[in-house]
Amino acid sequence: MGEDNVMGKGIPLPVNSHYVPRFILKNFGSSVNMYRRSDGTYRKDCPIESAYSKVGYYNEYTEKYLNERAEAEFSSILDKIVHADGDISLSVEQELKLKRFVMILTWTVDLAQ
Repeated sequence: MGEDNVMGKGIPLPVNSHYVPRFILKNFGSSVNMYRRSDGTYRKDCPIESAYSKVGYYNEYTEKYLNERAEAEFSSILDKIVHADGDISLSVEQELKLKRFVMILTWTVDLAQ
């Protein structure tokens, strides 16, 4: 993750961090339209790779935690919800993971605006 050698010093390069995870965005297609509340700009057909992201937004520890824990736990729950045919039943553990992820996502998106 961003581990490149900057002028031979082994300094990690900043990573393009998605404050709205790609695994959520991909459910809308290969691109999305974006409106940025802070400056009123609108972007049409923004590729998922660059949508709702900033280079260096998270430090390396936070990026790793979000990728390996929060997003990994929630992506399987989201897949279950998206592909459900009818009623959706979640376990208590899945509900807690869902609530934790929504809380994290709400906090990070609010900071990005």
